[in-house]
Amino acid sequence: MIYDGDTGGHPEVFRFTVRALERLGVSACIIEDKTGLKQNSLFGTDRVQLLEDVDAMCDKFRAGLEARVSDDFMIFARIEALIAGAGMEEALMRARR
Repeated sequence: MIYDGDTGGHPEVFRFTVRALERLGVSACIIEDKTGLKQNSLFGTDRVQLLEDVDAMCDKFRAGLEARVSDDFMIFARIEALIAGAGMEEALMRARR
């Protein structure tokens, strides 16, 4: 089972989420690199899509990775730069980080 974690919340919250999901037998969690209230990405550029600061995003992923009990639990990044209108270079930079 894969869990959609939306933005993951603050790093402290995401750490708790990862541990809880792992205990429940979930295999992976996907979190997006946006910030603010949940907005459907299908709105595209019709609504402002705010991207999380790259360093803050990396801190959140790091917190989740450190919270894992097993390396088998996976955390996926959903990069939203293209939907936010930030371009391919921004998307690639975020993916590399």
